[in-house]
Amino acid sequence: MIETINSRELSLGKFLSTSWQVYKKNLKSILFIIVLLYTPYYLIVGSSVIRYNFHSFGNYTHLKNLIMIDQIGSTLSELIFGTAATLAIIVLTASSINGKNLNYVEAIKGGFSKWFKGVGTSIIQTILTFLWSLLLIIPGIYWSVNYTFSIQAAVLKEGSCYSALKDSHQAVQGKWWKVFGFTLVLNILIGIIVQLVVWPFENIELGLGFFVLFSLIKVINSFIIVATTVLFLNLDYLKHGVVIEEIEEII
Repeated sequence: MIETINSRELSLGKFLSTSWQVYKKNLKSILFIIVLLYTPYYLIVGSSVIRYNFHSFGNYTHLKNLIMIDQIGSTLSELIFGTAATLAIIVLTASSINGKNLNYVEAIKGGFSKWFKGVGTSIIQTILTFLWSLLLIIPGIYWSVNYTFSIQAAVLKEGSCYSALKDSHQAVQGKWWKVFGFTLVLNILIGIIVQLVVWPFENIELGLGFFVLFSLIKVINSFIIVATTVLFLNLDYLKHGVVIEEIEEII
């Protein structure tokens, strides 16, 4: 697998096929990661819905405060567990490409070891992209693409949060339109698949069935994380000519 990524610049077809091979190989571990790390998030969201229904005819001010508290709780849960899941899948993907097969426990452990750096990088990226967007849409889009690999760089390379943004920018330099096009195609494809999966169950009620559907959507969307990691490793190797050594230190 590593030979494919390091031998030449990936075409769109090779990018998708290689990403699919890595994704399919690690699908079981990805499923366990999603279920384990998103169960707390689901429980918080589920309890919020139950409380809304219970208080729907109560005091409006109390209900408004309840909604605000639950929104904060769900946001923090996504920040904690959602970020951890993303980082774990990146670790799993990079390790698999480099010939080391991790189980989901090892991947989660590796992800949590980079959690603070991952969260910090995400926050800085969001703030900078927002500030660039204030200058009109085009600068926002331009720098958003430059930061495509910031989370991958935060996990797989040494340095600070700002270094991760710089590493992402370096990987994109000279390949901006390629990264933009590949990620656009990737998101459109996954978006269509998710819509086809969700459509028959759009009226599903909260419960076990909803959690299964919720988890399935997260598993499908995780292909984007896998594919973005594959593209980052390919472009970073072509840029620097060396395999990222920090992968071994993480695992």
